[in-house]
Amino acid sequence: MRILFFTRWLSIALSVLVLSVAGRSQQPTGSENNSFSPSPAVHVSELPPVTRPAPPNTGNPEMDKKYLRQQQKLLAKQEKERKKLQRRQEEEHQPIVRLAEEQKQVIEQQMELEHQQQTQRLVQEEARQEQKLRAQQESHQTKSPQQPSRSADDKP
Repeated sequence: MRILFFTRWLSIALSVLVLSVAGRSQQPTGSENNSFSPSPAVHVSELPPVTRPAPPNTGNPEMDKKYLRQQQKLLAKQEKERKKLQRRQEEEHQPIVRLAEEQKQVIEQQMELEHQQQTQRLVQEEARQEQKLRAQQESHQTKSPQQPSRSADDKP
């Protein structure tokens, strides 16, 4: 019973923690005051890759090179920012994973302790039942000693 309560409490606590962490990645919508709407991608790893635009074609080779360098520089910057954010998000998840593992260990230890107590109670109950049966049998034997049973071959 205690384990069930603790497990339920842990589930609620982890849900609240996950929601509070997820809330950081939500953006406010303009139409709703003080409410948040989740973005389609929660983590950077869930975003589609950065798309490369078509090479510039202005008709001026020098301008095309300049624009291409600018696009490449922007793409490199975006990739770097994505990798940096992905690392940070993964680092933020680690304490939750450790917490979940620690809580799982606590629950398992409590469950094993309860199992040990249940087993001890069972063994004690079995011993009590066996002792009661022996006492009943001994009591019955002392009240009425059994007569040796006679077989058909025995003649009085």
